Amino acid sequence: MFNLGRLSRSPPRHQPRDPLQNDERPLPIGWNRAFSNNVDPGRLYYSNGRQSQWNFPNEADAQTFELEQADEQEDSEIGGNLRENLALISNNNNFNQLNMDVLSALRRMITEDNEQTINRLTIGRYMMDLEGLIYLLRDREVHYVLKHLCEQIFEEIYEKLAKEKQIIDFGYTSHNERDTTYLNEQLNGLNSIYIRFRNIINNI
Repeated sequence: MFNLGRLSRSPPRHQPRDPLQNDERPLPIGWNRAFSNNVDPGRLYYSNGRQSQWNFPNEADAQTFELEQADEQEDSEIGGNLRENLALISNNNNFNQLNMDVLSALRRMITEDNEQTINRLTIGRYMMDLEGLIYLLRDREVHYVLKHLCEQIFEEIYEKLAKEKQIIDFGYTSHNERDTTYLNEQLNGLNSIYIRFRNIINNI
């Protein structure tokens, strides 16, 4: 996304000497050239879809972009793997009632909870399902393949909620004041939930 805030403070037009002009040099993967239409009309800038800058992207810029792409790919694969693993377990199981209850909770969390945005209406469901998962896992007869899937979805939802908490703490939330207060109250207990979950998984 084009970042006007960064371009509004235009640096000096001096460019480092190079045998090739910046408009001739090969760009790192993911970067493109474009011309400004508003901040400095007609001036060449460089963009990778997330950030824009006047200077030719150096090696550090290219590495940052590649790392961001890798993180996005990993997040996508994690979500896909959760569904795939759930399908495999569902189609190849001979579970008792306890493990069927765990499987049912996992199915709801993976196919419903994890795909919802965090707001006043959904936060209670997120927290309740995490608590419910902890309650079920107290029984040591839960099958190990289900425990592994529980770890995956718990980690993913925890990270999602932790990011929301960080956004609120930094004051960048888009929720209104009342909803922000309510969300923050719910999220304040997140770390204690995570500790209890880890203790159960590790049989402590």
